[in-house]
Amino acid sequence: MAAVFLLAYVVFLAGIEGTENKIVCKIVAIVLHFLFLVGIHMMVAEGIVHGKMLATVSTEQRSISPILLPIGWGIPVLIVAISMAVTKLEGYGDGKYCWLSTSNGLIWAFFVPCAVAVATNFVIFIFVVRKLFSIQVVKQKTKLQQLITGLRCFSVLAPLFGITWTLGFFSINEDTIFMSYLFVIINSLQGLLIFIVHGLLNPKIHSSWKRKLSVFRKMETFSTTTKTNEEITFDNITAVAWKRVHSNVEDTETES
Repeated sequence: MAAVFLLAYVVFLAGIEGTENKIVCKIVAIVLHFLFLVGIHMMVAEGIVHGKMLATVSTEQRSISPILLPIGWGIPVLIVAISMAVTKLEGYGDGKYCWLSTSNGLIWAFFVPCAVAVATNFVIFIFVVRKLFSIQVVKQKTKLQQLITGLRCFSVLAPLFGITWTLGFFSINEDTIFMSYLFVIINSLQGLLIFIVHGLLNPKIHSSWKRKLSVFRKMETFSTTTKTNEEITFDNITAVAWKRVHSNVEDTETES
């Protein structure tokens, strides 16, 4: 997911204002439409997986692939394909920027899926928080500790579930310019937050790296030991050969 948003932001920064070439501008708009839809629907897939794990009260690691493929990639492909077919590419990159046009209503092909995805994940988020606070260990904590737990849960799940995208619904005109800046700043860091919280700070990834480092160190130790043994063996062979040569020379001198 972080990689999808990173690619989307790179394309956005590189081509959003490239309106000189109409064909390239349309391609940029289509790619951005698709990538942002993929990122949003991958958040829905993540939300469903987390909700399912809590609903079944299971610590078993579940694969997201069966859900990720149809939701994360299938739905965006379908939406973009239908939008391109209905509009015949009219509205892609036809304005001041290489994005979706508001004049012919193409922007709704992004706004509506985004609203549905955010609403879905918001419901899942409420379910996750309620499930978390129903655990006996959390119930036994003080109000302050429960508040800290709730804030920590929000900071971890909000970027992953795309809750911060709700700010975009309030960024509709110049009267809400503050919300627009807030939306851009927070969501531009979404990929980085996902990478840090669910990548660098993930205990499973830490344990995986520790196992790999352990294997690498064992291989390095084995390689060093083998090399030392080979050097010793070579030295022994050289010493024996030298003794034999020296012995043969002495025998020849004696016979002479």
